[in-house]
Amino acid sequence: MVNYMVGNTDPPVSRDPGAGVWNSDPTTVEMVLKKAAILDILPSAAIVVGDDAAKHMLHYMRNVGTDYTIDLEDMLDDVPAARTNYNRELEEAKRFVETLPPGVHEITSTRITPHLYNTKAESYNWYFAIGGYSAWGKGIATVEPTGSYKLDFEYKFFDRYNWDGGKKVTLFGIEVTDEFMARFHREGLAMEFDCYGSVRETVTWAGGTAAFAGAGAARAATAGAAATAVAGLRTYTVRRGDSLSKIAGVYYGNIHAWPRIYEANRTVVGANPNLIYPGQVLVIP
Repeated sequence: MVNYMVGNTDPPVSRDPGAGVWNSDPTTVEMVLKKAAILDILPSAAIVVGDDAAKHMLHYMRNVGTDYTIDLEDMLDDVPAARTNYNRELEEAKRFVETLPPGVHEITSTRITPHLYNTKAESYNWYFAIGGYSAWGKGIATVEPTGSYKLDFEYKFFDRYNWDGGKKVTLFGIEVTDEFMARFHREGLAMEFDCYGSVRETVTWAGGTAAFAGAGAARAATAGAAATAVAGLRTYTVRRGDSLSKIAGVYYGNIHAWPRIYEANRTVVGANPNLIYPGQVLVIP
């Protein structure tokens, strides 16, 4: 089933129930003291949980409930599964664009993709900063009569900040659990909030390559880069934070397969496979 249509309206997002109603329980001395202790150590908490996780927790503890814009580009760079989700969405949008007549068209997802998740194994920082989230795509497509395509693509993100059941971390001797985080909200000492984010990318291609690429093309990207087809070869343009092992992990599902990419690109990479630079174009065999 195609997940895109012509239009520019974002699909509706749904919020999980979270901890319940804010300020619905009596405020206790125990939780007031615990909040004060956490606020005291939060400036150093990034050492333990990561920079974004500490920032998101601080926004929660400020008890304002205002929307928060996350660093989505950084999340895509740091979490391989998040990058794979992004590329899967982009490829689906491209396949839909190839069904459109010549002209300029606004396109949008018909529904969000829910239950996406940043695991602790992939990123300690983004596990505590976000955990589960939803995403969707939209953009402006240009279809040429000659069979070439251009898509100004936007990938959008949503999450309601609250801790999942079973999540906990110890910060300098203070154990912070999902239940404590929920009690802060219910006792009116902290407030859940909506997280949003978006990244944009312009892609061009020709002659139906997206439609025939299918699910394989969705894997053809790494944390922070774009893949294209040139003269029948898969190529990849390196971006900040990339490594050959990251690229191999997404293309082949095995980070240890990086020598395969290195052997095909010795003249580009040079003698040290650990040194690749943004802008280098690699052939993916």
